[in-house]
Amino acid sequence: NTYVDTKVHNFARLGSNPVTFQDDNSNHLLGINQTWEATKTAMQTAPKGSFLLIQYGGNSKGISEREFKRRIEIFINSAKGFGVTPVLITSLDGHTNDNREGRHPYPQHIRQLATANDVLLLDLMKKSNEEFSGVPDPVLLDRFGDCFHQGKSKVDDVHLSPNGADIVAG
Repeated sequence: NTYVDTKVHNFARLGSNPVTFQDDNSNHLLGINQTWEATKTAMQTAPKGSFLLIQYGGNSKGISEREFKRRIEIFINSAKGFGVTPVLITSLDGHTNDNREGRHPYPQHIRQLATANDVLLLDLMKKSNEEFSGVPDPVLLDRFGDCFHQGKSKVDDVHLSPNGADIVAG
Protein backbone atom coordinates (compact mmCIF):
# COMPACT_ATOMS: atom_id res chain seq x y z
CA ASN A 1 0.00 0.00 0.00
CA THR A 2 1.23 3.50 -0.84
CA TYR A 3 0.27 5.34 2.34
CA VAL A 4 0.26 2.82 5.16
CA ASP A 5 2.36 -0.13 6.11
CA THR A 6 -0.51 -2.20 7.44
CA LYS A 7 -3.43 -4.29 6.28
CA VAL A 8 -6.41 -2.32 4.93
CA HIS A 9 -9.90 -3.71 4.38
CA ASN A 10 -12.04 -1.61 2.06
CA PHE A 11 -15.75 -2.03 2.76
CA ALA A 12 -16.78 1.13 0.87
CA ARG A 13 -19.50 0.66 -1.69
CA LEU A 14 -19.60 2.89 -4.75
CA GLY A 15 -22.54 5.30 -4.71
CA SER A 16 -23.72 4.52 -1.20
CA ASN A 17 -24.64 6.91 1.57
CA PRO A 18 -24.99 6.14 5.29
CA VAL A 19 -28.63 5.14 4.87
CA THR A 20 -28.23 2.84 1.86
CA PHE A 21 -25.02 1.32 3.24
CA GLN A 22 -26.69 0.36 6.51
CA ASP A 23 -30.07 -0.69 5.10
CA ASP A 24 -29.03 -2.57 1.95
CA ASN A 25 -26.89 -5.60 2.78
CA SER A 26 -27.22 -7.30 -0.59
CA ASN A 27 -24.15 -8.00 -2.66
CA HIS A 28 -23.87 -5.49 -5.48
CA LEU A 29 -21.91 -5.83 -8.68
CA LEU A 30 -19.61 -3.05 -7.50
CA GLY A 31 -19.65 -4.02 -3.85
CA ILE A 32 -19.31 -7.74 -3.14
CA ASN A 33 -19.16 -8.11 0.66
CA GLN A 34 -19.09 -4.33 0.96
CA THR A 35 -21.96 -4.15 3.39
CA TRP A 36 -22.66 -2.92 6.89
CA GLU A 37 -22.96 -6.52 8.10
CA ALA A 38 -19.54 -7.38 6.66
CA THR A 39 -18.09 -4.23 8.22
CA LYS A 40 -19.47 -5.11 11.66
CA THR A 41 -18.14 -8.66 11.37
CA ALA A 42 -14.69 -7.31 10.50
CA MET A 43 -14.76 -4.90 13.45
CA GLN A 44 -15.62 -7.77 15.82
CA THR A 45 -12.38 -9.53 14.93
CA ALA A 46 -10.22 -6.48 14.23
CA PRO A 47 -6.84 -6.39 15.98
CA LYS A 48 -6.26 -3.94 18.80
CA GLY A 49 -5.44 -0.49 17.45
CA SER A 50 -7.70 -0.77 14.39
CA PHE A 51 -9.48 2.20 12.83
CA LEU A 52 -12.81 2.57 11.05
CA LEU A 53 -12.59 5.34 8.45
CA ILE A 54 -16.04 6.88 7.93
CA GLN A 55 -16.50 9.18 4.93
CA TYR A 56 -19.90 10.17 3.61
CA GLY A 57 -21.47 13.23 2.06
CA GLY A 58 -20.87 12.93 -1.66
CA ASN A 59 -23.92 10.75 -2.29
CA SER A 60 -26.04 11.96 0.62
CA LYS A 61 -28.12 14.61 -1.15
CA GLY A 62 -31.68 14.57 0.11
CA ILE A 63 -30.91 13.02 3.49
CA SER A 64 -31.94 15.31 6.35
CA GLU A 65 -29.30 16.59 8.74
CA ARG A 66 -30.93 14.68 11.59
CA GLU A 67 -30.97 11.35 9.70
CA PHE A 68 -27.46 11.84 8.31
CA LYS A 69 -26.03 12.50 11.78
CA ARG A 70 -28.02 9.65 13.35
CA ARG A 71 -26.68 7.19 10.79
CA ILE A 72 -23.07 8.38 11.16
CA GLU A 73 -23.40 8.02 14.94
CA ILE A 74 -24.36 4.38 14.41
CA PHE A 75 -20.97 3.86 12.73
CA ILE A 76 -19.19 5.77 15.51
CA ASN A 77 -20.90 3.92 18.36
CA SER A 78 -20.49 0.52 16.71
CA ALA A 79 -16.77 1.09 16.19
CA LYS A 80 -16.30 2.22 19.79
CA GLY A 81 -18.35 -0.77 21.00
CA PHE A 82 -15.98 -3.15 19.18
CA GLY A 83 -12.88 -1.34 20.47
CA VAL A 84 -12.14 0.17 17.05
CA THR A 85 -11.22 3.86 16.74
CA PRO A 86 -13.64 5.76 14.48
CA VAL A 87 -12.19 8.45 12.21
CA LEU A 88 -14.59 10.83 10.46
CA ILE A 89 -13.53 12.11 7.04
CA THR A 90 -15.13 14.92 5.08
CA SER A 91 -15.56 14.45 1.33
CA LEU A 92 -13.06 16.30 -0.78
CA ASP A 93 -14.31 19.14 -2.91
CA GLY A 94 -14.46 19.26 -6.68
CA HIS A 95 -11.12 20.29 -8.14
CA THR A 96 -11.96 23.83 -9.03
CA ASN A 97 -10.28 26.88 -7.58
CA ASP A 98 -13.43 28.60 -6.29
CA ASN A 99 -13.19 27.19 -2.73
CA ARG A 100 -16.96 26.62 -2.67
CA GLU A 101 -17.41 23.55 -0.42
CA GLY A 102 -19.62 22.07 -3.11
CA ARG A 103 -20.75 19.16 -0.95
CA HIS A 104 -22.37 21.51 1.56
CA PRO A 105 -23.82 20.90 4.18
CA TYR A 106 -22.38 17.42 4.78
CA PRO A 107 -18.76 18.40 5.54
CA GLN A 108 -20.09 20.71 8.25
CA HIS A 109 -22.24 17.88 9.65
CA ILE A 110 -19.16 15.62 9.78
CA ARG A 111 -17.13 18.31 11.57
CA GLN A 112 -19.94 18.80 14.11
CA LEU A 113 -20.18 15.05 14.70
CA ALA A 114 -16.43 14.75 15.23
CA THR A 115 -16.56 17.44 17.91
CA ALA A 116 -19.77 16.19 19.56
CA ASN A 117 -18.54 12.58 19.69
CA ASP A 118 -14.89 13.38 20.47
CA VAL A 119 -13.55 11.41 17.51
CA LEU A 120 -10.70 12.00 15.11
CA LEU A 121 -11.38 14.11 12.02
CA LEU A 122 -9.59 14.12 8.68
CA ASP A 123 -10.92 17.21 6.90
CA LEU A 124 -10.37 16.39 3.22
CA MET A 125 -12.80 19.17 2.23
CA LYS A 126 -10.55 21.75 3.86
CA LYS A 127 -7.37 20.10 2.56
CA SER A 128 -8.64 19.81 -1.00
CA ASN A 129 -9.92 23.39 -1.02
CA GLU A 130 -6.54 24.61 0.21
CA GLU A 131 -4.80 22.57 -2.49
CA PHE A 132 -7.14 23.55 -5.32
CA SER A 133 -7.47 27.25 -4.40
CA GLY A 134 -3.69 27.57 -4.46
CA VAL A 135 -3.67 26.91 -8.20
CA PRO A 136 -3.76 30.29 -9.99
CA ASP A 137 -4.77 28.98 -13.41
CA PRO A 138 -7.84 26.68 -13.57
CA VAL A 139 -6.24 24.84 -16.50
CA LEU A 140 -3.50 23.68 -14.12
CA LEU A 141 -6.14 21.88 -12.07
CA ASP A 142 -5.94 19.15 -14.72
CA ARG A 143 -2.90 17.92 -12.80
CA PHE A 144 -5.37 16.48 -10.29
CA GLY A 145 -6.64 14.21 -12.99
CA ASP A 146 -9.77 13.09 -14.64
CA CYS A 147 -10.71 9.82 -13.04
CA PHE A 148 -13.81 8.46 -14.78
CA HIS A 149 -13.80 10.41 -18.03
CA GLN A 150 -10.19 9.88 -19.09
CA GLY A 151 -9.74 10.89 -22.71
CA LYS A 152 -13.31 12.15 -23.14
CA SER A 153 -14.57 15.70 -23.56
CA LYS A 154 -16.48 15.79 -20.24
CA VAL A 155 -14.19 16.49 -17.31
CA ASP A 156 -15.00 14.92 -13.95
CA ASP A 157 -14.03 17.60 -11.41
CA VAL A 158 -14.90 15.47 -8.38
CA HIS A 159 -13.03 12.18 -8.62
CA LEU A 160 -9.25 12.20 -8.64
CA SER A 161 -6.82 10.23 -10.72
CA PRO A 162 -4.07 8.39 -8.79
CA ASN A 163 -1.81 11.40 -9.46
CA GLY A 164 -4.43 13.80 -8.07
CA ALA A 165 -4.95 11.61 -5.02
CA ASP A 166 -1.20 11.66 -4.41
CA ILE A 167 -1.20 15.47 -4.59
CA VAL A 168 -4.06 15.85 -2.10
CA ALA A 169 -2.74 13.08 0.18
CA GLY A 170 0.68 14.73 0.21
